[in-house]
Amino acid sequence: MTATLLVLCALSSAVPPPAPTAAPAGPARFAIVVGDNGPGTAAYPRLAFADDDAARMYQLLSPSVERAWLHTTFDNESAFNYGRLSEQARAPAKDELSRTIGEAFWAVREARDQGRPTELWFFFAGHGDVDPGGEGRLILGDGALTRAELAAQVTGPSPADVTHVVIDACASFFMVPRGSAEAPPVKLTEKMRQALEAPAATDNPRVGYFVSTSTAAQVHESASIGGGLFSFLLRSALSGAADTNGDAVIEYTEGAAFVTAANQTVKDTRAHLDVYARPPAQRPHAPLMDLTQTAAEHFLYVDINTPAPVEILDGQGLPLVAFHREKTEPVLLTLAGSSSYVVRVGDREAIWHPRSPGAYALSALDFNPAPVSRAMQLDVFEGLFAAGFGPAYLSGFTAQQHLPSPLTRGPFTPAFAPEAAPAWRVPWWTFTATGLGTASLLAAAAAICVVGNGLSLAALRTRYEQTGTFDGDLAFMTDAWLTAAGAAGAASLVALVASGGLMFMALQEEDTP
Repeated sequence: MTATLLVLCALSSAVPPPAPTAAPAGPARFAIVVGDNGPGTAAYPRLAFADDDAARMYQLLSPSVERAWLHTTFDNESAFNYGRLSEQARAPAKDELSRTIGEAFWAVREARDQGRPTELWFFFAGHGDVDPGGEGRLILGDGALTRAELAAQVTGPSPADVTHVVIDACASFFMVPRGSAEAPPVKLTEKMRQALEAPAATDNPRVGYFVSTSTAAQVHESASIGGGLFSFLLRSALSGAADTNGDAVIEYTEGAAFVTAANQTVKDTRAHLDVYARPPAQRPHAPLMDLTQTAAEHFLYVDINTPAPVEILDGQGLPLVAFHREKTEPVLLTLAGSSSYVVRVGDREAIWHPRSPGAYALSALDFNPAPVSRAMQLDVFEGLFAAGFGPAYLSGFTAQQHLPSPLTRGPFTPAFAPEAAPAWRVPWWTFTATGLGTASLLAAAAAICVVGNGLSLAALRTRYEQTGTFDGDLAFMTDAWLTAAGAAGAASLVALVASGGLMFMALQEEDTP
């Protein structure tokens, strides 16, 4: 089975996680991240990128947590790419994981005793499977971590106020406690059905689940994105691309809608993801990511509406974040794990070397035609990001999936780095609206002048019929009304033509970063 397993919960990135301050604000967050390429047997052939997915998730989460743990064994290429992480990663084995879980629980309890809200992330990427009895399992170096063991060791006893379980693996749905109403649309044996329908005694209302498939299906990884599809889309969502209301907070509903929108147009149906998301019953609006609480230094402020997908590649040339938004408000992204990036919008790109902390506006970057060689080759994922994502898509998705609509916590924009603020752009649409308004007013004035001319002419005719002489004043007024009507009409036509030109410029600018 081809898959990718990640245990979202621990982060210790290439950039060490920030040390907690003396009086930290916000929740105390901790993370355990696990990635295992597999034993390389006939049943579980070695994956190529579970270790990479774990490393990248670790890098993304590290600035947002107080302590993180990484469990993976890097292959030779990944050990070179993530040198510092390879020195601190623990083995992806059950005994090592048990020790980490104990340390994480101790850290959570210590923060809780200080009166702080607490969150725990558990992420896994790798091989997943389900036995004939319906018991899900994640494949680790020294055996399988079953659903029962996950419940007994992690989700059941977790002392955190909120625990996030995120799994990128085949048959990941079978690691989630559920009842008969959520039975997957696949052929089940009687034992599997009984296991699914049995109530989960250890189902914790403070635990949320976000997994790569709601069936027994496989998930995929690819060299074109340097990892698993689900992990790549999830990282894009958590980086900020899934935020639909500008509050820089990503909830379960937004994350699930983003992943669904991104992959629903993939042409090869074998690569489709059927994401399953269930936020904690006790905290249905618990954020998967809160960029207002991150210690990340660099942000990209996408302040330009574009009909083309936006892609951010890391220093190795691999896609780090990608998204395709509906025409909506600006998008704030946080990036980690690289010192330089390539930002692509359609067939243009900018090389971005963030040297100062803060946000960098997309409009402040220097874009040039992109070499064809940089194009993201999607192979089996052709059609990815063809559909736009935004508030309109989220609204329909929420109604269909019966998930809670995300809260709006208020807009958030970090300080811009020096010389990185949004470039001033000619407000073509404002000029267009002003021009159309002016044309309308002039047209109305012309109509009034025509009416005035008609009334004045009628009065002049009546006076002539009564006296047999022309009234000079009325004659002058009649000519004045006629002249004014002609002038206002001509000015209205000029304003209308100018507005058309301004509208053309506005449309052209929207297509150019």
